[in-house]
Amino acid sequence: MRSFYPLIFAIVFILSVGIIEIALLRLLNKIWWKRSFIRRIAIALPIIGSTMVLVWGLGEYHTISWLANIGAVIAVLAFMCEVALMLSLPVSGVIHLLHTLKVHLGKKRKGRRDTGVDENRRDFLKATAAAVPLITIAGSVS
Repeated sequence: MRSFYPLIFAIVFILSVGIIEIALLRLLNKIWWKRSFIRRIAIALPIIGSTMVLVWGLGEYHTISWLANIGAVIAVLAFMCEVALMLSLPVSGVIHLLHTLKVHLGKKRKGRRDTGVDENRRDFLKATAAAVPLITIAGSVS
């Protein structure tokens, strides 16, 4: 009989990384967490990864190589997306925090004098904060 400990470890590891990723998204990027599409993807990644580990194990146990291969590939892709998000969400959270602080300080100054804030630059910084996780995921999938 084959040992199922590696499968159990993989499922626990994928779920643990998924919980960390969801917590980072919820705490550091509250604006994104309010969007149901992002929230559903964040919750679906660990579920898909764990399910595919089970499919992988089922394929290995019954020696169905194509089933094991499909399960392994999808499980690894889900795990890579989770890790990419886990690593990039703190960076985008810090960028978003800096932007929020700048806007808050700008409102205080605006009451005193007009600073002539460049709205294009502000939009660029917002887009940069949103692009960091997307670039990281794209790089991890390649």
